[in-house]
Amino acid sequence: MEKVESIKVKETTKQELIRIRGELESRYGRKFSLDDTINYLIASRGREHRDPVLLERIFGVLKGEDLYRELQGERKADKERIERKFGL
Repeated sequence: MEKVESIKVKETTKQELIRIRGELESRYGRKFSLDDTINYLIASRGREHRDPVLLERIFGVLKGEDLYRELQGERKADKERIERKFGL
């Protein structure tokens, strides 16, 4: 088992992580920890250079290149919906 560390974040940062976690749980239909959420954000940082192996390691559900391409398309569609809805 990996060592677990504590980190200090502002209350607003924690609330934003919880909001993102809720979006991920809704999108993927499973529970996410705050650690999963942070790892997702780290993996999402270079969206054009995503590593399917890294995503499989984080989520444990991706299998095969077709699913990776589908995930990329869905993420793009999600981003476009968010931009339309919130003007981001």
